[in-house]
Amino acid sequence: MTSPEDKQLEKIKNQFKVIRGRKEADLLINNLRILDILGETVYEGSILINDGEIVAINPDKAIVKVKD
Repeated sequence: MTSPEDKQLEKIKNQFKVIRGRKEADLLINNLRILDILGETVYEGSILINDGEIVAINPDKAIVKVKD
């Protein structure tokens, strides 16, 4: 039986595979205006989404793969 901790660890490992381009992400959204509330700035960028979670802001588009 797999423990909740093991499941969470596997999920994190999969997210790193997505960021490194070893696994396809669900969605990449480009040309966004991102609000940095700590720096109080707005900048252009993109977000990478996988398994219902944002896994990267401004990912390296040369490496990431996205499902068609």
